[in-house]
Amino acid sequence: MKSRRAITLILLLMLNAFAGTAQNITDKKLAGERTAVRTFTFRATYIQPMSGTQTYLSGVDYTVDVTADSVVCYLPYRGVAYTAPMDLREGGIKFTSRDFSYSTSKRRNGREEITIEPKDNQNVRRLSFSIAPGGSAFLSVTLSRAQPVSFSGEIE
Repeated sequence: MKSRRAITLILLLMLNAFAGTAQNITDKKLAGERTAVRTFTFRATYIQPMSGTQTYLSGVDYTVDVTADSVVCYLPYRGVAYTAPMDLREGGIKFTSRDFSYSTSKRRNGREEITIEPKDNQNVRRLSFSIAPGGSAFLSVTLSRAQPVSFSGEIE
């Protein structure tokens, strides 16, 4: 009888220790995911609408700045829009997001794939970056109120 109680007590203590360790591992993993956001600036040099020709972007500095706590996007738009903005000065893809999901993966050829999904923007659904080892990059923007558009440029 005493041996059963001792075994039960030992098992309970072990389970409690493992549960605490599992919680610590989960907390560390989540903290790592939050800080794993790569800080970079994408500078667009070409725009490729879904239906149309590729065009060189000159005169204005079109960028997407990604930091651990925000995404700031200032890009032009060419393509078919399903709804127009009320203020024509608000055209293009311009927003600042502080609530977004971020995922990354590496490809065999050395390219890095980064997907950002802003949760606080009604028009932009997804920013998909494909970054080559040398720093050249391709960006595909998925929109809810317009056709998708792509950009090519450099990562700084």
